[in-house]
Amino acid sequence: MRVSSRPLFAAVFAWFLSVCLLCLATGTAHAESNSKHPIVHRVQAGQTLGMISHRWHIPVSGLCTANGISRKRPIHPGQELIVPARDDQDGKQAAKLRRRGFLDDETRPKLLDELEQAEKAERAKAQRAKKAERAKAQRAKKAERAKAQRAKNAERAKAQRAKKAERAKQRRSKLARKDRRSGKTQRSRASSSSRAKATRGKSTRHHGKRSGYVRIKGLMGSWEGYAIDRKGNVTSAAKRGFRKVLRSWRTGAASDIEPRLIHMVADVSDHFGGKQILVVSGYRPVRKTQFTPHSRHNFGQAMDFHIQGVSNEELRDYARKFSKAGVGYYPNSSFIHLDAREYRTYWIDYSGPGERPRYAHQGYTGRKGKADEQPEKQEPTPPSEPEASKADTQKSDPEKPEAQKSGEAKVARSDG
Repeated sequence: MRVSSRPLFAAVFAWFLSVCLLCLATGTAHAESNSKHPIVHRVQAGQTLGMISHRWHIPVSGLCTANGISRKRPIHPGQELIVPARDDQDGKQAAKLRRRGFLDDETRPKLLDELEQAEKAERAKAQRAKKAERAKAQRAKKAERAKAQRAKNAERAKAQRAKKAERAKQRRSKLARKDRRSGKTQRSRASSSSRAKATRGKSTRHHGKRSGYVRIKGLMGSWEGYAIDRKGNVTSAAKRGFRKVLRSWRTGAASDIEPRLIHMVADVSDHFGGKQILVVSGYRPVRKTQFTPHSRHNFGQAMDFHIQGVSNEELRDYARKFSKAGVGYYPNSSFIHLDAREYRTYWIDYSGPGERPRYAHQGYTGRKGKADEQPEKQEPTPPSEPEASKADTQKSDPEKPEAQKSGEAKVARSDG
């Protein structure tokens, strides 16, 4: 009995054709990947859930959960199934996407975009967390280094203090041995130190500066520097500085200052330790209402001033040593008057700024046979000084000596 091979051949050919179609479908679907996002798989003829699960590396249970089917429910060719992503093995996330319409061709791109944005946000968050962790580690490392440096500095400072204390102890021991050898007591040493300090305090020379250094300040500015050079001449800088500081505080007008006056001011500065000289009035332009017709202030030859920390009495007594100078003392004002002239003269005026002169003493040592020159009228204190005064015109002429006012002859007196 012969058996026909034609049905067997047809069956084998059908099986081969189905396998080829399956391979073709699998190769087409291989272009897609579910490594990051879910994908849509179209069932081919002859495919089962096991084959699809094996192809996409997803458990059958996850595939069923994602598509809402059971293992017993058959699938048919052309059916679309959602394949979960590989990190979604249970298929729950894919099931949510299926319910939101992932199998719809129009809705799927929007859902995929949302997944992309969520992944980017997650990556950014992870990057920020990593960066924050790195910054935290760097801060901790920096704080540890700073702590170590502080400990090191503290240890070094402690060692230096100990070394300094040891040196001081050695000096005291050495001094004690020296005192024991010389028989000198600690009390006598202290008294010697006190006497040395007192002696040093009596010196009025400003330390570190040679003679001729002047510091002056007024309403129109300040200047300091060497007024006298090593040859005994007035420096150019001093001429400019005195011209600036001694300008008229009323109008700002300036004039060259008499070099002899600068010499005397430098001498006064040296004697009182280089303390700052505060100028009340220097150059004053000629005014019709001024009391002294030929005031030395009008020619840059006079200056009203005082020195902080020095009484006007001390300043007056020292200024009177100059042989060719006029010295005016005003007990009720805050300054003295000093001018450069050809002879020595001195006066006392008890009036205050803006008051009539009240001369108690006028000592003139002018030239013989010629009338003594009249004293200078004190300038009203500038507005910034404590003694703000009234206008100059409120005082009578202070340059007429009392002897002239009473008609008596003037008596020449020498200040020696």
